[in-house]
Amino acid sequence: MLNEALTPRQQRGMALAATAHIKRRSGMFEVPSATNSGASFIVAMVAGHFHCTCPDFELRNEACKHAYAVQYSLKFET
Repeated sequence: MLNEALTPRQQRGMALAATAHIKRRSGMFEVPSATNSGASFIVAMVAGHFHCTCPDFELRNEACKHAYAVQYSLKFET
């Protein structure tokens, strides 16, 4: 994925992964909202795909910046 041009959502997810504290909770991830201080969204892997509780994912049913943030954080954690 990093060899291809990133979409705006992927870029925002990468920035969020670099700056936010993503918490693991019982096989899920709590990702802070980038726009609403104090709010967070839950990202979980379901049937091989990330699902998120944010309005963007619920509207589009496609990966959002929070899902990409989790994906990037997992890829680059040591």
